[in-house]
Amino acid sequence: MRKTIEPLGDRVVLVREKPVAVTQGGVHIPNTSQDKTDEGYVTAVGPNVETVVVLDRVLFGKYSGTDVEVDGKHVTVMREGDIIAIIKEHT
Repeated sequence: MRKTIEPLGDRVVLVREKPVAVTQGGVHIPNTSQDKTDEGYVTAVGPNVETVVVLDRVLFGKYSGTDVEVDGKHVTVMREGDIIAIIKEHT
């Protein structure tokens, strides 16, 4: 059976960007030494969320939210107020 997360209230579910595993100089960084990223994509929003929508790319505090695993996928659940900014791409 497939599971999904439906956030409540003002909570948002997002997927963090993968941390950089290789520096610009070509040095490989082991998983245990990589920092959490502070960017991600919104995958679900609660009924009281007003500023972000699914698929928005957002910036948030590095240690914000709660990391969980659902159906083998790692996601982060946080309050809408923990999101610092929406990242817009311009051409």
